[in-house]
Formats: sequence, C-alpha cells, structure tokens
Amino acid sequence: MAQKAQKGRVAKYGKKTKKKASTQEDLTVPVWVDEFRKLGKHTMARMTYLAVEADDPIAGYPLPLESGTSPVMTTGLSAALCQPSAKKNRFESAQDIQDLFDSIEEEHEYFVETPDLWLPTAVLEARGRKPQRGDVFRISREHLSAGLRMRAGQISPQTLVAECKKIRRKGVYSAGETKAFAEWNQLQVAEAQKQYAGFKKKNITLDWYDRDAKRVFKPKG
Repeated sequence: MAQKAQKGRVAKYGKKTKKKASTQEDLTVPVWVDEFRKLGKHTMARMTYLAVEADDPIAGYPLPLESGTSPVMTTGLSAALCQPSAKKNRFESAQDIQDLFDSIEEEHEYFVETPDLWLPTAVLEARGRKPQRGDVFRISREHLSAGLRMRAGQISPQTLVAECKKIRRKGVYSAGETKAFAEWNQLQVAEAQKQYAGFKKKNITLDWYDRDAKRVFKPKG
C-alpha cells in the first residue's frame, strides 16, 4: 500500500514538478562586468550583482515546497535579485532598479548588497561578443553556483574554469539592462558625491575598506 501511495503521489504531482523545474531553469541573474584578470591562458571577469540580505533571524519565512509552504526562521539570508517583479522579467530602466531597491529596504529586516564573483569570460562570449567593462549579462544558476563556490574557497580558479566548460548555456548579453544599470550606477555615484559634500561641509571624515588591498584607508587632510 505504501508503494502504491508513493506512485500515486508522483503521478499526481509529476506535471507540477516538471513545470517548476522549467521555471527555475529559465530564471537568470543579471551581473555587470567591472574588472578583468588573466589566469594562465584564460581571462577572468569579476562581476557584480544585486542581492537582498538579512542578518537578523526572520520568523515565519515561507519555505516553498511541492506540498505548499512551510514557515521557517532564517538564520541569515542572501538571495540574488533576478528581475524587478513577478510581472516584469527585465530591468528596463534605472528607475526599475531603484524602485526594487527602495521597496526592499523599506522592510526593516532586509538590505541590498552588491556582492561579486569571478567567472571565465569564455562563458560570456555568446554569439561572438566579447564582454566589456560595464556590460550586463544574464547568467544561469549553474554559473552562479560555481562562482560562489570559488568565492567561498571550496574550489580553485582552475576547477572553476573546468566546471564552466561543462555548462552548456552561455551568459547572454543584455543590451537594455547594460544601459539601465549604467544609468543607475551613475545615479549612485552622484548621490555618493552629494553625501560626501555634505559630510565635508560638516567636517565629518569617513574611512573605507579596499577589498583588493585588504586594508582600511583614511582620507587625507
């Protein structure tokens, strides 16, 4: 009887599971290129993406399951942002990005970060186009997973390159989102300059941390 019940359950949810997998396969993450480095004969690209994060535990977070959702309590949350909303799958303007940014940070538990990861540029050269600094590409879950594992020190850069060669999908260049993210980044720079001018006027100095130099810099004067 147990075996029959299990088979019945598989038959009942078979179509739903397949559809869910297809949706997950279609979901991609927008990343923008900000630096290149050589690794032997390979060129690596450092790419930045938007992520919603939460340090404090969140009670009642809905864990999606095949049978429905189950409330859990998070102990740290980090999720890459994929699209402006459920109804819109591409960022068409700087306002799309800012609106999502603002709506997330209106919730006190959440904040937005801009983490980065490294991938070989070979995965981005779709249709013969070589990536340039500032370009936005859409990468798959497999590429994101490989890049995150290298960032965490779980695999070496050489293993990352080897694993990426096995991934059949290429990162897809997104011309519209390249323009949208460029405009949004310019707005962020302008806002930072405005804040700096305000701090300077009030004689407030800020330190900053350089992730490559791994040291804290203090402004002169």
